[in-house]
Amino acid sequence: MFTQESEQEVKDAAVLLEIVEDFVKLQSKGNSYIAPCPLHDEKTPSFYVTPSKGIYKCFGCGKGGDAINFLQEKLQITYPQALQYVADKYNIKLIREGEQNYDIPVWKNNTQLSDKVVEW
Repeated sequence: MFTQESEQEVKDAAVLLEIVEDFVKLQSKGNSYIAPCPLHDEKTPSFYVTPSKGIYKCFGCGKGGDAINFLQEKLQITYPQALQYVADKYNIKLIREGEQNYDIPVWKNNTQLSDKVVEW
């Protein structure tokens, strides 16, 4: 699995409106957006996206949730796969548990390095 920090970074970056629009054209309606539900076959719009809350809800099939849940439902993928989809979309590196994040210097909190610099 991924580190909590890494997962949270991906979730924070996920813009539900952008992700849903990868699959269906949304129409603005007040504070929400509507469309025919991309999760089941229908002709009239019963699928609502509320960007301010970061949630979607279909009043036809009853499904609802956040961006990650939407991807799981739409693409029939697992939670880690949905996280990876969002990470790829927003160019975020997901860090696996126990994996070193090489974007953060290993010496960042290393007092020995500080001592060496002072000695020099």
